[in-house]
Amino acid sequence: MIIKYIELLGFGSYEHLTRWKVPMGITGIVGVYDENVKKSNGSGKSTIISGITYALYGEGECTKLEELVNDRVKASKGMMSVKLGFEINGQTYEVVRGIKNGSYLDFYKTTEISEDVNSRIRIGDESTNIKETQQSIYNVLKMEYDMFSASGFFEQNKLDKFIDADPAVRRSYTDKVFDLESWRTASKSSLAILTESKNKVSDLLKQILNQETREKELEKELIKIESKQKEMVELLTQKTEKEEGFSKYDKVYPILTRLTFDQEALDKNKFSIKKYTEDIFAKYIALGKLREKLLSPLLAEEVSTYNELIEKNVISKESLTKDEAAIIDQINAVNKKVVGYSNTIASINTEIKMESERVLAGDSATCPVCRQDITQEHIDFENSKIEVRLKELKEKLQIQTAEYTVERESEKELTKKRDEIKNVISLIDVEVANLNKKIHLKEIEKLTLDKDIQSLSQDIKNVEAIKLGIEEDLIQLEEAIAESNKSIAEVFPDGKLINLEDLKNEINVINSNIVQVTKEITELNLFKKESEEIKKLIEENKSNLKINQEDLYFNELGTSLFKEIPTTIFQESIAEVETAANNIIQRVIPTLQVKIWEDLDKKSRKLMISFISNGFERSYERLSGGEKTIANIGVRLGYSQVITARANTSIDFIVLDEPFGALDEENRDLVKKIFAIMSQWFTQIIVISHDDSIENFPNVLRIGKTEDGVSYII
Repeated sequence: MIIKYIELLGFGSYEHLTRWKVPMGITGIVGVYDENVKKSNGSGKSTIISGITYALYGEGECTKLEELVNDRVKASKGMMSVKLGFEINGQTYEVVRGIKNGSYLDFYKTTEISEDVNSRIRIGDESTNIKETQQSIYNVLKMEYDMFSASGFFEQNKLDKFIDADPAVRRSYTDKVFDLESWRTASKSSLAILTESKNKVSDLLKQILNQETREKELEKELIKIESKQKEMVELLTQKTEKEEGFSKYDKVYPILTRLTFDQEALDKNKFSIKKYTEDIFAKYIALGKLREKLLSPLLAEEVSTYNELIEKNVISKESLTKDEAAIIDQINAVNKKVVGYSNTIASINTEIKMESERVLAGDSATCPVCRQDITQEHIDFENSKIEVRLKELKEKLQIQTAEYTVERESEKELTKKRDEIKNVISLIDVEVANLNKKIHLKEIEKLTLDKDIQSLSQDIKNVEAIKLGIEEDLIQLEEAIAESNKSIAEVFPDGKLINLEDLKNEINVINSNIVQVTKEITELNLFKKESEEIKKLIEENKSNLKINQEDLYFNELGTSLFKEIPTTIFQESIAEVETAANNIIQRVIPTLQVKIWEDLDKKSRKLMISFISNGFERSYERLSGGEKTIANIGVRLGYSQVITARANTSIDFIVLDEPFGALDEENRDLVKKIFAIMSQWFTQIIVISHDDSIENFPNVLRIGKTEDGVSYII
């Protein structure tokens, strides 16, 4: 697979449409800022490469899709898209992925790399969804995202993500890029099929065992058929003999029927006469009790007592009513006095107020009538007269107030007595009402007793009439029974008469036995049919058992093979990676060797890596900077070669993001040397760096970034 071109719009820092036709050979990507040519990081170099994985898989360095959209494009709700053209196995394809009113993904075959959309052929139609289109891309590349990124991308600051990692993480990564989980899933599926096959065989064996057990049980039951058939013949013979006995009774059957009916009626009437006799006796006893209660002197005495109490209460009420009227007259008289005293007090208070207002103030004044001056002597004289008058009025007011108070207290005492009398009268009224109610209830009780006595007397007459009618019927039945017995004696002179009910019961027992034996014979016939069917089922199940046992053998064999395949692939792949990595590493540093193996002593079977430098074993930490870089690139390239070989596809490009890092000049030359070696396997090598020496690469792509953060190709 080689990359033909990539086109970005609204992707990351590439706000505007940007297109790069990817050349063959080694290409260096450098970046600068417009406002600072010495600044390179963040200019948008890696974003171009991120567009490749986004276009093909919708994945990349960002965890959220919205992080891929240019900020201004996002704010304006504009369009984001990445278009990627690539060639694989001689066929050119174009992928277009982006966001425009929602995510979209289109995949085309193209006859040429052209802006002419008519040269493209869509894979799928307009109704094809993103998931289906993504599957079409996978069918072409034959790689999932993890395998693709592991084989073609050496990320910035993650060159050693495989070597300098926890062995368990390293093992998990290796499983993922070699797609071993698919084989483990297939192994689990095979195990599930094996389990199902075992269950089928087990079920068939259980069925055959149960069927054979049932067949033996049925054979024991089928032995009974002959004895049951003989028993049926005997029962039918007995039934015929018993039915012949009925012919003797043909002549007397109507008489016997009538005799039975009459005898039952006779017994019933005797029982009824006894019952009615007991009923009449009980009713006479009840009638006597009712009459005794009605004539009891206690009832009249209670009513008389209640009337006497009522009369006493009425007399008491009349006396209290008179006392109440007298007290009310006294209250009215006192009330008149209280009103008179009240009016007199008000009049005195008014006069005191008027006299007080006449008092003259100061040492001289003017007469309000004649308007002449009044001397001080005259003022004092007039004021002394007013004071005398005021004193007389106040003394009078005091007397009237005292008398008013006495009368008010008298009025309260009288009112209290009146209220007490009223309460007593109310209690008397309640008592009289209760006594009248009791008298009324006694009268009702007497009327009820009279009514019950009349009803019970009539009931006794009715029952006696019914009893008399039954006694007359009893005489007629006795005469009819005697006549019937006489007629029967004429037919059976010896008097030996078999009980017809006993004969019927015997026949009923025989019929019941016939039904039971018939049921048993029918059931045995069903057993016979079931036995024949079970024999057929046993033959069929044994035939199926043989087939399923053969399937079980092959499933066990297949499961065993599937169980070993992931382990075999892992071990073979690790050996191939180690060989390929050492071939690359030792072409640059002949004294450095990598060892990759599985730690079988650990349950997690971690993937271990160690190094040999100049004949001595070294840990990764003890390697020099250049050795670490070469080792990382060698191991990653080893993985890339094995992944593409096992995926049966061809990845002819590789991307290295900042491979020089903080290396010195000597170690940078080692890395450049490995680039020449990589050219033997990759027709496109893309190196992203801010190192000056990259300017000497055959191809150089320069990225610029404006002051407002927009990346572009210079």
